[in-house]
Amino acid sequence: MHIHSRTLENIEFKPDDKELMNTLGPDLVLKNCKVILPPKKALSMNNVTFIDCVIKPQQKLVNFQGWYRCCLVNCVFQGRFVGNDFGHFPEKYGSHGKVHGGDFSAAILDGCRFVGCDMSLVKLPAWPCFTIHLPRERIKALDNVKLPGTMAAWVKAVANYGPPQTVAIVEYAPTLAKECKVTEVELRELVRGLE
Repeated sequence: MHIHSRTLENIEFKPDDKELMNTLGPDLVLKNCKVILPPKKALSMNNVTFIDCVIKPQQKLVNFQGWYRCCLVNCVFQGRFVGNDFGHFPEKYGSHGKVHGGDFSAAILDGCRFVGCDMSLVKLPAWPCFTIHLPRERIKALDNVKLPGTMAAWVKAVANYGPPQTVAIVEYAPTLAKECKVTEVELRELVRGLE
């Protein structure tokens, strides 16, 4: 399925999950729609604008970078997003990417980054998700702290990986605690001063 060059309003939009590839855009605008996303392997987006939409993947959406090619205006996100990046990264993905407002509080964001966004307009999920704003700057506070488990490797990755315009990273405590071999209580104490 390839949908482009049109505006769709007030519908439930569900690309076909049986298609090998669903290509959305260019020049596709969805307004006030409920958008049900197929798995990443069946989804490509380029120059798509979502306005006041509810966006939910059919299953967890893993390592999807297509948001860099989308303009998201006051959308509500639900479901689980793992390793997704949202925002504006023109050096790599062109100039269309944007997040203006939005509500992610009903979503699970697991290792997701926001790049080049005004985070004061974005509502993020609460614990067990946690957000580190301006991660490259804040993570320096841990330079001289003895870290439990393998947290030092995570800190190094946060400080050195991703676009320099990264303004926030959102992690999911159960996943990160397991990966870093720490308890959620230890993790909560560690990140309390970074949020």
